[in-house]
Amino acid sequence: MRTMLIVILLLGTLSQAKICFCQCGEDAKLCQCDDPPKLSINSGIITVSGQTIHLSGKLPAKMDHWFYAITCHTGSRLFDFSLWTIAKFGDSDNFYSAGSWNLQVSDSKDRPEVVLNFNRENNFYFWGNVTNTPGGRRIRVDNIVGFPLGIHGDGILREVPH
Repeated sequence: MRTMLIVILLLGTLSQAKICFCQCGEDAKLCQCDDPPKLSINSGIITVSGQTIHLSGKLPAKMDHWFYAITCHTGSRLFDFSLWTIAKFGDSDNFYSAGSWNLQVSDSKDRPEVVLNFNRENNFYFWGNVTNTPGGRRIRVDNIVGFPLGIHGDGILREVPH
């Protein structure tokens, strides 16, 4: 019993060190995605192209660079994109302002999408670090104000191609 408690505490501590964009498991029905739709941006318009979906819509904010993380619902082609904008805030090297929006799309013949809807807008500030990586940004969140639910620690956001 004591060993099991130590293992649970250790796993809980380790899992807090990563940015959590999804929960894989029976209850959540979310997991990393195989063959997700592709995103692209042209003149403030985002295009989502997948197996059945080919839609465009105006981005919810004007920014030069957009980043994303993606999760999907197991057993369907329902995808959740978490779209981010990140900007350095003020004089501090470790203080950033960010915004995130959720874009959920179905890439299924059974439930075809007809319009792109952005929801769950979050504007927040965080202390941490943002560094360039091939194809995106590695972010580390040490402390956050206006916290978007479910995001903590560090991880990589991919850049939406232009």
